[in-house]
Amino acid sequence: MTELPKGWATSPLGELLSIQSGFAFKSTEYRPSGHFLIRIGNVQDGRVSRDKPQFVELDARTKAFELAAGDILTSLTGNIGRVARIQNKHLPAALNQRVARLKPTKALQFDGYLYAFLTSPSFRTELALHGKGGAQQNVSPATIGELKIPLPPLPEQRRIVRKLVTLTARTTTARTHLSAIEKLVERYKAGVLDQVFSTAENRVALGSLLTGIKAGKNLRCDERPPLPHERGTVKVSAVSWGRFQPDQSKTLPPTFEPDPSSLIRPGDLLFSRANTVELVGAVVIVDVAPKNLFLSDKVLRLDTSDHLKPWILWYLRSGEGRRQLEEVSSGNQMSMRNIGQASLKAVTIPLPDTEERRNALNLIETGFAKIDRLAAEAEKALKLTDRLDQRILAKAFAGKLVPQDPNDEPAETLLARIRAERAVALKPKQGRKKRPPHDLV
Repeated sequence: MTELPKGWATSPLGELLSIQSGFAFKSTEYRPSGHFLIRIGNVQDGRVSRDKPQFVELDARTKAFELAAGDILTSLTGNIGRVARIQNKHLPAALNQRVARLKPTKALQFDGYLYAFLTSPSFRTELALHGKGGAQQNVSPATIGELKIPLPPLPEQRRIVRKLVTLTARTTTARTHLSAIEKLVERYKAGVLDQVFSTAENRVALGSLLTGIKAGKNLRCDERPPLPHERGTVKVSAVSWGRFQPDQSKTLPPTFEPDPSSLIRPGDLLFSRANTVELVGAVVIVDVAPKNLFLSDKVLRLDTSDHLKPWILWYLRSGEGRRQLEEVSSGNQMSMRNIGQASLKAVTIPLPDTEERRNALNLIETGFAKIDRLAAEAEKALKLTDRLDQRILAKAFAGKLVPQDPNDEPAETLLARIRAERAVALKPKQGRKKRPPHDLV
């Protein structure tokens, strides 16, 4: 730790707060209502999530694990060190064993600076160094208590937090505006596609433009991408997100000999015939492909002339194309829909003359290139705001964010009061001595 300003001190977290892990409630104890059980998945960075809530009823055995508004929580396993506060809207709530409650001592008087430290990368980084385990890290309350925190005088703590609130409010606003660009990008692209295809005429059935549709086999595979000497097949996720992703694949059985014509090659127009209602019918043109990936039963290759592939791709991605694909998809559940080959061939597609198609594709590619550059700049700026927040916090905990006041009471004096309070709390209470029976006096 760097040298601290005059009046600052370092302290183990265990001196400033008590750390209590929760109770190991069993799934058989879950109830339809009652106390919201705060499990590890509910503790996110800076907030408590109500995703997939479970409820329990407390009794004399578990009453000590009831939470109150303002309690600070941190995750003890998995993605360790996520920190959030309980709010009134989460109550009544109870604590699970993989989450710890961090309760600042009353003598600290102000926990805003402590909370800022706990939610900073400094705490997460230090905690990760002490995590135990392999794939799933875990940390004990005792380990958290041993971690050191740079502690400024109490008045400076308040000045630091006020400054942090002001500065992070600005970066939060910037982050909100930059994040909105992603939706604007999608809206702009949809507008360009609608403009192109709403004016195109001479509709034909998609099947009339295809020379064939090729599918792979449905096999039980090893759920990992194939090694270079192995053969693999693609998952639907390989074509779901706008670009071909060969790492979204699984390994074929070594005894299976795939049809050579189902090998995926650069330039292939691939189509997902099965997925959720939002993603079924996703389509990509392969740019780069390894030489050991084959089609699956859910990812089809649409064979057609190379000059028609971009036109078909963009139409099937347009609002009108998506509406047709969703209409011809079948299935009783929204979570999985299917498009049969006959239904796919029946989808109608506008087909203007070659020159008009060329101009339209140029409009799409030019417009998308501009908006993609804007999106890339926004993404870069988002990363810079994250980095800026980290630098601000680093300055705060090094005593470089606000000026020091030599009249402030030193942090060591505050720590002395905290230690005195703890000593009193730990001192056993003296009970009243029993008087001897009258016959012994």
